[in-house]
Amino acid sequence: KYKCKDKDGYLYKRSTHTCQHSLKRKKRYAENCEHTFSTKNPYFYHNMLFYLDKINSSTILLTKQEDIKNIDQKLKFKCGYCGREFDLPWHSFYHKQDKCCNICFRQKRTRGETNTNHIDTNKFHQKALENKLVILDGAQIKYHDKIVVQDAEGYRGLTSPAVIMRDSSFERFGGRNPYALDNLRIFAFKKGWDCVIYNQEYKGTRYPIKMMCSCGNDFEVNAGHFVEGKYKCNECRVKQSAIADKVELWLNINNVAYDKEKRFPDCVYQRTLPFDFYLSDYHACVEVDGIGHYRPINFAGKDKKRAQETFELRKITDEVKTNYCKKQNIPLLRIPFWVLEKDEHEKMLQEFVKSLSIKSNDLNK
Repeated sequence: KYKCKDKDGYLYKRSTHTCQHSLKRKKRYAENCEHTFSTKNPYFYHNMLFYLDKINSSTILLTKQEDIKNIDQKLKFKCGYCGREFDLPWHSFYHKQDKCCNICFRQKRTRGETNTNHIDTNKFHQKALENKLVILDGAQIKYHDKIVVQDAEGYRGLTSPAVIMRDSSFERFGGRNPYALDNLRIFAFKKGWDCVIYNQEYKGTRYPIKMMCSCGNDFEVNAGHFVEGKYKCNECRVKQSAIADKVELWLNINNVAYDKEKRFPDCVYQRTLPFDFYLSDYHACVEVDGIGHYRPINFAGKDKKRAQETFELRKITDEVKTNYCKKQNIPLLRIPFWVLEKDEHEKMLQEFVKSLSIKSNDLNK
């Protein structure tokens, strides 16, 4: 291993291999240095003193190098303003805005000499608005207080100014959100879904919630499946997406015969794949592509990795179905969710069925 110095002047003991790859890794403290102050770095104490000198801090590190066992232990400092001794872990001192004891910090804050966001209510509100949130609590909000916020779409959640200052928000349907059930009701209202969500204990999107279908039947469904479109009981719809109701309604009004969830024995990926609608008179298929066909659905409670895996699988099955129809010469119409949300699907279906009718008439001549 070799003694190395980064562009900021911090020292390390690194092998050739580590030097080649260190800049590609996620760093902990310094922008371009991994574990700059870790006790595993033989120069960690030198780096601490170098940092204090670099920022022109009058505060002195009193703890000796041989007494530091790990980076998380409290170290002793001498305040550069009043001379008092105080204890802090190094990483807390490193991220501290004013390198002084708490007594001096509070005095400076009272005199308006420090730029702190710990009780800067106006700053919290401004940051929330930048993130399209409104803080519903009153004045004198502290940095780690639990506060109620509302986003631009009317959903509410519980968070803290600390989270807001990190440009984060809240989980609309997360298990820890006390407003999750109300948010699910708002979600259903915005979608125009006719269902009732009962008051109950809510654990998160992976757990079932009890609700009443428009037909009057009570049923349970995972909250995650609910926000993806399953808002009716199994008797009213069998795994049919909510937007597919519009397609089914059009087919019924126009007397087009169809089968739902049609499967062909040789259209397989791990299992036989269902088509949303099979138009039996024309030997054609219609697929309703919800939002989950275009991007990962990462509603609260479903981690990003699982959402991405589901999305990748859906892309594969969509491709298998499309290629199967091409190979078997089966006309296939895919209707994206935005067309249905704008009620522009009727024209697509009308033109599709018309083309199928022309083709059928030509074959019968």
